[in-house]
Amino acid sequence: RDQRPVEGGARDVEEWRYLVEQFFSSELIDEALEVMRCESRGDPLAYNSSSGASGLFQFIPSTWAWASEGAGFGGVSPFDPTANVGATAWLVQRSIDQGKDAWSHWTCKP
Repeated sequence: RDQRPVEGGARDVEEWRYLVEQFFSSELIDEALEVMRCESRGDPLAYNSSSGASGLFQFIPSTWAWASEGAGFGGVSPFDPTANVGATAWLVQRSIDQGKDAWSHWTCKP
């Protein structure tokens, strides 16, 4: 797990490249950072009060519940950067494996 302290506020998504590289295949790294930039501007504490979407990749609570579990992060907060990126990579790969668009679960597209 990432042991860096988490602070809120927009950041350069490149700050999270090291984490994205741990979970995504090399051909999806730049796409993932692009989606992250659009969804949260790199703020791990981003929160949308109307949808409940949370964290770097803006998971809505219902999707977070099953995707975080499937990715091995069940019970972890969507504001945890490692869990959020890990669950995103798991969900993207699941979509690809099902023959769907990799980013079908996100409003922002690369």
